[in-house]
Amino acid sequence: VTQTERRHNPTADSAFLAVTDGGEAQGVLDQIASALCDVVAQRVEYMDWIEGVEVVRTDPPPPADLREYDEILSKVPHQAVSVPVIVHALCEQVSLMAADDEEKAGQAGR
Repeated sequence: VTQTERRHNPTADSAFLAVTDGGEAQGVLDQIASALCDVVAQRVEYMDWIEGVEVVRTDPPPPADLREYDEILSKVPHQAVSVPVIVHALCEQVSLMAADDEEKAGQAGR
């Protein structure tokens, strides 16, 4: 895993990357102070943004019928499960559900 892949906090990363060894203690302290001011400014900006966020509550979705998906994956050994196999199972499940929806819509229109 490379250093870039390990990063998970852009704010902390930018603060730590902003401080370089300048040789003089005062120069390093100035860089640290500047980096901390940047972090505080980003936090203030975030808090301003979060004040305007409106949380919208929705009803939970009904449980999904995953029988086809489960059936396909149950026939595949765990060692052989891969992204293409999972995508295939998902596509088959969606196709089956779409066909059921079309059938229901056709019956409702009669």
